[in-house]
Amino acid sequence: MELPLVTIILQLSIFLISLVRKSKHHNLRRTNKQPPGPSNLPIIGSIHRLLGSKPTHRTLRQLSATYGPIMRLKFGEVPVVVISSSEAAEAIMKTNDLAFASRPISATVDTIFYGGNDIIFGRYDEFWRQMRRLCATQLLSLKRVRSFRAIRQREISRLVRSIAAAPSGSFINLSEELFNLSNNITVFSVIGGRFKEQKLYVSTLGEVALLVNGFSPADLFPSIPGFIMRLTGCRKKLELCRLKLNRVADMIVREHRAKQGSKDTNDDVEDFTDVLLKIQEEGALPFPLSDDHIKAVVNVCSFLVEGKATSC
Repeated sequence: MELPLVTIILQLSIFLISLVRKSKHHNLRRTNKQPPGPSNLPIIGSIHRLLGSKPTHRTLRQLSATYGPIMRLKFGEVPVVVISSSEAAEAIMKTNDLAFASRPISATVDTIFYGGNDIIFGRYDEFWRQMRRLCATQLLSLKRVRSFRAIRQREISRLVRSIAAAPSGSFINLSEELFNLSNNITVFSVIGGRFKEQKLYVSTLGEVALLVNGFSPADLFPSIPGFIMRLTGCRKKLELCRLKLNRVADMIVREHRAKQGSKDTNDDVEDFTDVLLKIQEEGALPFPLSDDHIKAVVNVCSFLVEGKATSC
């Protein structure tokens, strides 16, 4: 049975259009200059090059000596550009900082930090700008830093006394002691003081730091994060961390809200959580500030201290 002439013409047209599209795509790939980089393996990309006893930054430095200061890698499905020169870093972080201000929200950050609603992992938008402004004026201002001077002096004196009281000849882990010092000062600045769940809170933040700083399989294959997380058991770990952090953060917000309802707060002793709750009540921002926003900011401020200690 012969095909109608119209059908034959239609099939030929579709075939020619597909050829033209493939040709354009091929030419675009040829003309679209990409940074040089090593060859990638199927599925895993360049991950195998980072395995071994050497620290990651030294391995990247050796690769950049071969492929140049702007180098292309691929971690799973994620394309990565590694910058190894001060000129290129200045172009990205200063000259074109707005173009590079946002970052993709990984599966790990999305689960732990309420969809990236914070000042570290959040997207560059109005919420991020307002939270950054609040941190600069309410948490890191000269007046606020001076208001916690007595707390810093007390915690430092406590550290010195504990070292002086140590038995002669005993060993002291200064890294751990200095971390506890910075953690206690941060807790007073952000939350207002120690609390009964602080040990659980700090240990959970340590687990989060390891998950966020490491290579999570779900983050390397963003097209199928759910399947990868279930396959590797990462989802269970993340959900457990999220539940523990959310429980403690809920307790912190409830206690601060109860204190605000029972007495007047003095600007000299207000912590950052008090400030956020007051702004939430006044509705002073151009968008509603939810409890999840407050918990995300509190968690990420505490996470910064734990993340620095874990990476040392």
